[in-house]
Amino acid sequence: MIQKKTANGRSINGKRIGGAMILLTLVFLAVFLLSGCDVTIEEGEIRIPVMLSDADGLTVTSENPVYVPIGGDAVFTVEAEDGVVIDNLPEDAVYADGTLKLPGVLFPKTLKLNTHRLTLCDFFADVGIFGTGTLEATHTQGTYWSETEITLNAIPEEGFYFTGYSIDKPADMGGEIVALEPSYSFVLSENVKLYANFAQSWIDPATTVKVPKDKWVLIYHANGGVLSETGEDGTKTVEFSNTYYHCPNTIQDWDFFEREGYLLYGYNTKADGTGTYYAPGWNVVMPERGAISLFCMWAKISDPKDFEYRVADGIAIVTKYKGTDEFVVIPETIDGYRVEGIMSRTFDVNTTMRKVMIGKSVRTVYDKAFNACPALEELYFSDSVTTITDAAFSNCGSLHKLYMMAVVTPHYGKSRNGTYAIKYERLITAPGKKLVIASGSNSAYGINSSLLENNLERGGHKYSVVNYGQNAGTALTFYNEVIAYHINEGDILVLAPEVNKFQFGYSEINTTLWQIFEGAYDAFSCVDIRQYTHIFTSFTTFNKARNQTKQNLAAYEIYTTDTVNSYGDYSLQKTGYSKDYANTVKSLLDKGGVGGTNYASCTSHMNNYADKLNRTLDLVAAKGGTVLISFAATNIISLKAESQIAGGEVQRAYEEMVDKTLHGTRISVVSTYSMETDLFFNSHNHLSTAGAAIRTGYISDDILAYLNKAE
Repeated sequence: MIQKKTANGRSINGKRIGGAMILLTLVFLAVFLLSGCDVTIEEGEIRIPVMLSDADGLTVTSENPVYVPIGGDAVFTVEAEDGVVIDNLPEDAVYADGTLKLPGVLFPKTLKLNTHRLTLCDFFADVGIFGTGTLEATHTQGTYWSETEITLNAIPEEGFYFTGYSIDKPADMGGEIVALEPSYSFVLSENVKLYANFAQSWIDPATTVKVPKDKWVLIYHANGGVLSETGEDGTKTVEFSNTYYHCPNTIQDWDFFEREGYLLYGYNTKADGTGTYYAPGWNVVMPERGAISLFCMWAKISDPKDFEYRVADGIAIVTKYKGTDEFVVIPETIDGYRVEGIMSRTFDVNTTMRKVMIGKSVRTVYDKAFNACPALEELYFSDSVTTITDAAFSNCGSLHKLYMMAVVTPHYGKSRNGTYAIKYERLITAPGKKLVIASGSNSAYGINSSLLENNLERGGHKYSVVNYGQNAGTALTFYNEVIAYHINEGDILVLAPEVNKFQFGYSEINTTLWQIFEGAYDAFSCVDIRQYTHIFTSFTTFNKARNQTKQNLAAYEIYTTDTVNSYGDYSLQKTGYSKDYANTVKSLLDKGGVGGTNYASCTSHMNNYADKLNRTLDLVAAKGGTVLISFAATNIISLKAESQIAGGEVQRAYEEMVDKTLHGTRISVVSTYSMETDLFFNSHNHLSTAGAAIRTGYISDDILAYLNKAE
């Protein structure tokens, strides 16, 4: 700035300084000097110090102190740590965007700031389980600093009303109501989980029914149909024991309901079909309150006039379909004749049919009944069919989804295979992060899931263990794909395959697998049936055998008391060798303790089928799961001599093939699981109770070593 001279030849910034101003300046200077203040004079100006004292969470990145002219502004650049808030500012100080400004300073100052630290709070808000509506929020679900203000707005759909916001749980599951108005604002101070609850304008019986302590209650609504026994609209209530039923099965299609011109194809948690679908015989995931309403789902029967048919022995066999429906529903009767067969080429080169329902009247589906139907994707299939092969759907390359509908009561519930329904229930209901072990029966017999959970938790990792060990002669790919359907981010799948082709990708479905999932038909809807062979052919064999056996209506309690626990472990106390197995062991020992099982065959199986196995492992990874690979527990004397050598050429080649071929991380070495003979119970892969505890310790160590390294 250009200086302008005053009358007496002195000027400061173009302003005349009179005698009074000079005197005042001298007084200021004298006071500062006598008080010991560190003042400076620059170009005739007195500059006084202003200092910003230390405060928790604040760092001054500019000069400190700063020297400013008398009456000037003190400016500091300040960095605040995440979550640090300044409580108060002295005098006229202003803080914004990392800059602190104190205007008009007349005396040296030390500014003292008070701060406090915010905490990170998890915020979650969703719509409750029952009722229908939407929830708007100013903030998405996530983590925010405390003191963040959040506003929610609940909007009920037509036919529903808002019943309030509940904390921690939906109101129907015991959550406490904290606000009744649809618009709700609050300031975060801790982790919070809120649910917007809605109710229907009419009273759902499931919300008012008294649930016995040991029961599940399912209430079925005719939903456009009628109760067959009364011919009127209404509900049917069914109770199940909840002692072992984590997921009671929906009732079979036994004509409890009917609707003119329609067939029942399942049930839904919402009347309009937008909720969760369950076909007859499927497992229902129950709410904590123990009661749920299910609404009949109705499929409109295709016009009988669109079918040509012939009559044999008083029953109709359809021979030609001439319609253009996208969802073809085979009529149960035509012109008074019961439809029990679908002849070859009934659906020949049909390009419009996307879904088809084969109801409970049909007994026989002939080869090529559905021939060259490129648009066909979904099949609703009643298990009353007794004769069908894979050739029934010849050249139907898009058919990938199978909805099995139960008419026949499960027969194998009390058998060893029937207990696998418990494993499936555990898979779909286990809380938190899951660790699922998929394997042959070596894991069913050889894992103590409770011990494994405890070992992992002591190691700092909490998982719900699911023992999915199954019959080793059934396709492991099928189990993996079912697991992948129910996998969540952060879950773990552990493979421990036994030495046969079914465990390494061979994907033929057999009658044993049908027995295993007889009480859990919904598993078939979780897989792409194009990836498997003999699905329908094996079903025919299974169903014919089933219909020749005595029905077993035993409850879970009977066949689980001494067999399979809620984890899926074969929990019978297993001590010493079983009688027959003792003879087998003695025979092997008499021959020098060398059997015929060879780990080298595993490398051959991987060469032949690994692409099919890897497809299912990739499905797990795509859902955010982790695939770990261990090995099956095997009696060492059942192995060929070269396979018994710990770390030998055969074992090393097996491990190297796993690393090279399979889409997962190997966490184990073969030799650990080639275990001593006295640890087995009734086969070369079935451990005793003591052996299972030892093997569980081994796999716990392997899993923990991986998890700790991954952190």
